[in-house]
Amino acid sequence: MERPRRTRTLAEPDIASRNLPDTLSTEGSVALMAEDSIALRAYRRFEERGRQDGHDLDDWLEAEREFNRTASQ
Repeated sequence: MERPRRTRTLAEPDIASRNLPDTLSTEGSVALMAEDSIALRAYRRFEERGRQDGHDLDDWLEAEREFNRTASQ
């Protein structure tokens, strides 16, 4: 029996399909990883709140704060 495939929702960040150059500077790739991590944290906050719209900026800013706290430790 074949397992059903997981489908993404439209709101879920589509990090894997970004069109990135073949080579990135170390600084550029670190910045992309940080942005991806923040985007995922913000999306998780959105889901935890029951997918209520209207809090995207709050979610992003809190995700940045969480990321910066863990990155500085």
